[in-house]
Amino acid sequence: VSPGVPLNIPPLEAARAKGVPVISELELASRYLQGDIIGITGSNGKTTTTTLVGEILKAAGKTVQVGGNIGTAMCGLVDTSTPTTINVIEVSSFQLDAIVTFRPHVAALLNDTPDHHDRYADFAAYRRSKFRIFENQKETDIAVLNRDDANVFPPPDGIRAQKHFFSRTDGVVAGAFRFGGMLYLNGHAVMSASDVLLRGEHNIENVLASMTITSKYSVPSATLAEVVGEFPGVEHRIEFVGSVRGISYFNDSKATNVDSAVKAVASFERNLILILGGRDKGASYGPLVEAMRGKVRHVLLIGEAAD
Repeated sequence: VSPGVPLNIPPLEAARAKGVPVISELELASRYLQGDIIGITGSNGKTTTTTLVGEILKAAGKTVQVGGNIGTAMCGLVDTSTPTTINVIEVSSFQLDAIVTFRPHVAALLNDTPDHHDRYADFAAYRRSKFRIFENQKETDIAVLNRDDANVFPPPDGIRAQKHFFSRTDGVVAGAFRFGGMLYLNGHAVMSASDVLLRGEHNIENVLASMTITSKYSVPSATLAEVVGEFPGVEHRIEFVGSVRGISYFNDSKATNVDSAVKAVASFERNLILILGGRDKGASYGPLVEAMRGKVRHVLLIGEAAD
């Protein structure tokens, strides 16, 4: 089933009633994909983190493929995979809803904020979907979790994998954290936080997550610092477009939920003209209104959610 198709539509319910298995493309591909699987999910930051992890591993000389919910579908990676390939996969909750045996060797949950109210009964159901990324992992696998997110930590019982954490505020033994303006991995200083090109505190989280995810593959600290220090970000995510008559333009069209838009606004100091709109997913706009105070001078509303 394509992730865009709800699992409760009548044809799929009829199939299940007849005993026909209904699985996601992610599940299908994972049964044939060779090599390690790194699965990365979360409400926000998936694309940035997935791309950065791929760049770090490539720079470390690994054989890497990047795909899933970003770019190439996971099935499109099967033919080119080998036993030594590291497959870095962006994973959505819609894909996780129809897994059976999907097992990432490293699985990461970056954050968990209300989203997709148009598909899930409530936030608890959405949160359960995200945590399914860990359900088939074994004791030899690694689960990467955001220590700062109350919806991620503490995690529910039942995760068998080794737990590694990342945090902007707390020191962690296994994983990455920020302290005194420096970024650390497994207790060792890697680089200054000021050397990160990406804008915003949320991108410090994405960098720390990427460092934690790639730590299994013995990437030298110098390689981490070099790649992170040169990584410009991904298209459509607070992407600098250009400057016209002294006004800077940024494309953040991948901010498809309230929390993502809040983090984008928080990445700037003042004098913002904000274009907002698209499809309403049922989340409250209250936090966005609060984040805009003192920063946003004017708002242009477009799309289905304009009213």
